[in-house]
Amino acid sequence: MNHFLSSRLSFGLLSLLIAGLFYLPPIRNHTEAEDAFWYARNVEVYSYSEVARPNHRLYHLVAKATYDLSGQDRSFPVLVAFSAFSSGAALVLFYYLIKKFTVCSPIASLGWVACLAFSYGFWRYGREVEAYALGWLVSLTVLTCVFRSKEGWLRGILFALMVVLALNFHRALGPPLAATGLGYLLIKKQWRSSIVSLAVGASLYLLSETFFKMFLKPLLKKGKS
Repeated sequence: MNHFLSSRLSFGLLSLLIAGLFYLPPIRNHTEAEDAFWYARNVEVYSYSEVARPNHRLYHLVAKATYDLSGQDRSFPVLVAFSAFSSGAALVLFYYLIKKFTVCSPIASLGWVACLAFSYGFWRYGREVEAYALGWLVSLTVLTCVFRSKEGWLRGILFALMVVLALNFHRALGPPLAATGLGYLLIKKQWRSSIVSLAVGASLYLLSETFFKMFLKPLLKKGKS
């Protein structure tokens, strides 16, 4: 019993330490995040049709909706908090995946979480007005949903839907997620899920591209004119 309480206490204190070191130090230098103020200004000033961008189709729409729902005057602090929340949620999912696929103890798993949290790219852009933080959360959500779902055609549909959704948050997310998830299904010899995910994923991708070119792209051009 004492060992159990001691382990839980150590886990809780280490979690608080990681959270404190990740969130508390202020970021004063924004020169590397050259798009941060531009993103924040667009979200604050422009309409939904004007704020969308081809490479981050859903990110800017979600960011603007978050700002509108916040009721705050300025968008920059709202979007910083939004990125910080997304990064924290991504770290929680990363911890879950470590526990599911490794034999690491809870403390050792937190150590791996700390390695990710304090890697330069994650810490630097995890609290910045950038698309990366939400992209990390979406990516880990896709993998978590795939790994938690049961084998079968439903898993294939879910995987395809989530990958296409991630692709529309950030164009760079699609290929690595598709390769990781499909590789996992093939290694597990889940042929039905693999075939369904390929067929449904290709169909959904074509549909999303068609929808963008027919409806969203004209709105973007109209908004810029």
